[in-house]
Amino acid sequence: METVKFDNLKFKKIIKIIIISLLSFFLFLSFRSSILFSNYTAVFLIIYLIFQLLIILGIYLKNIIVSNILILIIINLFITPIFFNITFDIPYRNPNTISFLKWDINEDTGFSKQKHKITTDQKGNRVNKEINYVEKSQDTLRVFTIGGSTTEEEGMDDSLTWSNNLIKLLESSNLNNKKNYEMINLGIGGLRTVHHYFTLKRNIKLKPDLIIFLIGVNDWNFHIINSEESFLFSSFEVPFDFRSSLLYKFFNKSYKQISKKIDNVFGKKTNVQNIELKDNNKIDNPYNDLINIQSSLKRKIDNYTEINIHKVSERYVYWLNKTSNFCVKNDLDCIFVDQPTVYNLLDKNKNIQNRIWMDPPFQDYKIKPNNMLKIANLYNSYLQENLKSKNIKFCKLSEKINSDSNNFIDDVHFSPNGSKNVANFLHKCIRKLY
Repeated sequence: METVKFDNLKFKKIIKIIIISLLSFFLFLSFRSSILFSNYTAVFLIIYLIFQLLIILGIYLKNIIVSNILILIIINLFITPIFFNITFDIPYRNPNTISFLKWDINEDTGFSKQKHKITTDQKGNRVNKEINYVEKSQDTLRVFTIGGSTTEEEGMDDSLTWSNNLIKLLESSNLNNKKNYEMINLGIGGLRTVHHYFTLKRNIKLKPDLIIFLIGVNDWNFHIINSEESFLFSSFEVPFDFRSSLLYKFFNKSYKQISKKIDNVFGKKTNVQNIELKDNNKIDNPYNDLINIQSSLKRKIDNYTEINIHKVSERYVYWLNKTSNFCVKNDLDCIFVDQPTVYNLLDKNKNIQNRIWMDPPFQDYKIKPNNMLKIANLYNSYLQENLKSKNIKFCKLSEKINSDSNNFIDDVHFSPNGSKNVANFLHKCIRKLY
């Protein structure tokens, strides 16, 4: 009897050690990127160690409070992907807006008129006509375009975006023999593949017939900025990242509230910038101003920073696979398009050299054009090969748009002529695919 009792105790001890080890390992993976690669290493390390201590105490102590906290930690860890899927915020445009931008006339680039009108509809989308979001008729071909600023084209007149140029071409060629052709441009500046996945997922109820993704530039720039980040098991670390969890959101919100109250107690006030009031009748161009300001700041940087990137980001791989798999699983007609740049001919292109700023954007350093080209080619090539293995449609735009100032207004954004050429190529590619 004593031997049996001893064996039971030994068995229970082994089980406890296994449970602690497994929970500790998964918890470590969820915290790893936060501890090693964030700006708040010490904070995340302290939270991790507290959680780790609570796991040990919760297993060995018969205390209802500690046990409940342990259960909360475990639940928080394993529901993180579900919570993230539900609460992930995607930037959006304001609905029902009308704005005007002024561009200098330049026939070579397609800027044939100064005044550009930019509008959004009731859902904040850029569209070619009024969309009935409640009910879609059977004789309608509805196209989504999803991407970042090179899809949104926020500085371009409604009639000049490649999305609206493309839908005109699809209508003129009577693709799928429909009577009504609708374009819904869901692109938003700065968005990456993680955003594109959720954009598609949350708008799929609108029943698109064709979905076009133009992706890459924001993913590779995010990778450059976060080039030190690495993973042991990306398939777990990305979706179960503590920064995507319920507890993190709670802690973060509580911290902001406490900081705000402390600032109020000690009389600290947020700096408010003096904003110059402008004549409402005056047409400005903040989009072009942004390019001018950022490119000017880049030109003042004398030296180039060395960044060694030999493979695409595992975050990008994870979300690209999620997006493409979603297309396959839901039998969606998805076409992926890679991103052209001017980096391959920059040394010969004097007109565009002074407009470079996406190398990477909003950073106090810059990368050599040939290194930027290698990174862009790396991402574009990976996109093509990844989709090829899944038999998903792909259009290699990067080899079809000439890298000159007639097609681009900076590193990656299209001029009106460039947008027209993008639409023409995609129309030909789509016709071949169908």
